Amino acid sequence: MTSGADLLHQIAVHLLKHAHGEDDRISALVTALDAIQMLYGAVMPLVSIPEPTDADPRLPALKACVMERLAQVWQTPPHDRHGERAPSWCAAVPPLSDQLWLIPPDFADLGLNPIFERRGIVALPNFLMFA
Repeated sequence: MTSGADLLHQIAVHLLKHAHGEDDRISALVTALDAIQMLYGAVMPLVSIPEPTDADPRLPALKACVMERLAQVWQTPPHDRHGERAPSWCAAVPPLSDQLWLIPPDFADLGLNPIFERRGIVALPNFLMFA
């Protein structure tokens, strides 16, 4: 079985590929969402996922945002994982010095997800809502 840390790393790496248009952007996003579904199916508390040690500051920022967003989403129907929370290390992850866009700039006027925005990552308000 793949660990929560490994799944989180896969999610962040594929979101980064999506942001930079590497390979096929849609394929990278779908792969990230598949890893989220595997994490959900593993029924491990998010809080148990250890702090990342990545040298690239974009990866811990993405990982912290994903953890906080999933904790938020998974507490709502149809998931109803009441009490789900992000790991404490997320709070200490600083914002990026340069913005990382997960959406085309033309879509920014639709609003931004505050969890991602506070770390300099541009994503739509409903990003990962259906994860």
